[in-house]
Amino acid sequence: MIYKEYFLIKNEGRQELLQTLLRTFIVKVQSQLARVEKRSNKESKAQFIQLQKAIDQNIGHTRSATDYVNMLGTTYHQLNSIVKGVTNKSLKVFIDDTLILNAKRLLCDKGSNINEIAFMLGFDEPTNFTKFFRKQEGLGPKEFMSKING
Repeated sequence: MIYKEYFLIKNEGRQELLQTLLRTFIVKVQSQLARVEKRSNKESKAQFIQLQKAIDQNIGHTRSATDYVNMLGTTYHQLNSIVKGVTNKSLKVFIDDTLILNAKRLLCDKGSNINEIAFMLGFDEPTNFTKFFRKQEGLGPKEFMSKING
């Protein structure tokens, strides 16, 4: 209609009609975008929840972002965008933060053994767990335990 009015019809109210048609077009586009965004948000939230479940079930086996991308049948870029949208962190940082949270939870148990925790969390060597924990938290697991348990 806009094309027809602009190129084919020459009348006095043409400019006002063109403005009205253009406003109508913009409103329709915005409403379509809002619907797509709403649908996309629901899908993103569902995929984020699937990621959380996958991490909870597999954190002791893998910390690889690529493995979680493959589990969910998506792309790294898409999953990274979803995680950034929800947490404001990258996918890899989110996985590492989840691992640290699990480590802290396990370390808070007074009867915990650092070597066992390291293996439970998927580290081949307790020293690798200690290095990872220290890099993330600025103190080692033993120091963390003594700080928490007094």
